[in-house]
Amino acid sequence: MSRARRTYAGLDAVVCCAALLMASAGCGAADRGAAPDVTVTEVDGVLHVRLGTLAPAGAPRWQTAEVYSTMAPGAAVELFRVTAARFLPDGALAIANAGAQEILVLDAAGAVTRRFGRSGEGPGEFLWISTLDVDGAGNLLAYDPHLARLTRFTPEGEVLETRAVRPPSRVVDLEPLTVLPDGRILAVYGSQRVFAPGGERRDSTPLFLFAAAGEAADTLGVWPAQEWSYKAVGNGVSRSPVGFGRTLARAGRNGRAALGSTDSVDITVYDGGNVVMRIAGPGPGPAVTDADVQRWREETLLSFSPGMPEGARRVFEEAPHRATFPAFSALLVDAARCIWIGAYARPGQAERDWLFIGPLGNVEGTLTLPADAQPLDALGDRVAVLMRNELDEEYVAVLRIVR
Repeated sequence: MSRARRTYAGLDAVVCCAALLMASAGCGAADRGAAPDVTVTEVDGVLHVRLGTLAPAGAPRWQTAEVYSTMAPGAAVELFRVTAARFLPDGALAIANAGAQEILVLDAAGAVTRRFGRSGEGPGEFLWISTLDVDGAGNLLAYDPHLARLTRFTPEGEVLETRAVRPPSRVVDLEPLTVLPDGRILAVYGSQRVFAPGGERRDSTPLFLFAAAGEAADTLGVWPAQEWSYKAVGNGVSRSPVGFGRTLARAGRNGRAALGSTDSVDITVYDGGNVVMRIAGPGPGPAVTDADVQRWREETLLSFSPGMPEGARRVFEEAPHRATFPAFSALLVDAARCIWIGAYARPGQAERDWLFIGPLGNVEGTLTLPADAQPLDALGDRVAVLMRNELDEEYVAVLRIVR
């Protein structure tokens, strides 16, 4: 039985709407926190949420149950390097099957109803698909970083428009976070192909606001990103992530984006290109033990290809690591404009918690998922997660959030 068929504690998305109604009915800014160790204040139109912990006392916990899985018997949904997914307004799920340069659409029961896109450079074709978004009319937006092009599709797969959206630098890929209602785009740098001769280096990325026509109109800020370790190997240089290193967590949907470096809980939320919320909380996680380091190296080496060069293997075995865990690991913005904050899963940890912050800064509750589950999107009472089975095959499971 796949791990997604288990039941997990989680948050019913209905609570998000209920809390929104209660807050709008007259709760003051200082009363918006849903737990005693949370405060919410408003300064110059920006909500400031202060978290004492990522597991606030009294925060509701709920359950999830599987609706469907692409690994279910008879499903016959072959996935190859899934990079993104978005629920469409009718409850269907569009999946970026990037390895096959296509988008799959599953109905509410998990059956494939249509697929569009193919390898190529013409209209509706892809070399890669890195991100998806949905506009106010329910159309799907897909970005190809290799072609530096955003394509807008109807839910049926008809191409409505294509436009060039190019990063200012040619040695990095652009990663759109969300498309605003007026067509402007919030984006950061994604994969960066910058190497150093040796030592350690940390990437950084601007937050760009692209005009509707595709040109970069403004830079809203700069964030520290992935930490790397570099070492000379033969005539070249190899790089590997720093163990328990810090990075930039980011996510977006429907014109709202959230960004925060994992050094500490310090997350900035943008809506329509403007800052609307700041979420602050604990600093770095607990100290990393020798057992943590050993387990991290063992787990990572298991994921390497059997044909990996011995020199590259030694580089990883000697890679440096941080003395403390990151403060958190990931973010998600759902269709109800809630911000999900994913706790950092230590090596060997089977599950991790996700904390929900509502549109008014309320702590709505927590959801527990497998540690390796990557939430892709959430709409209403459903969340789509990317997972891998015991054979390391990827699959998507849609879970219903229930009380």
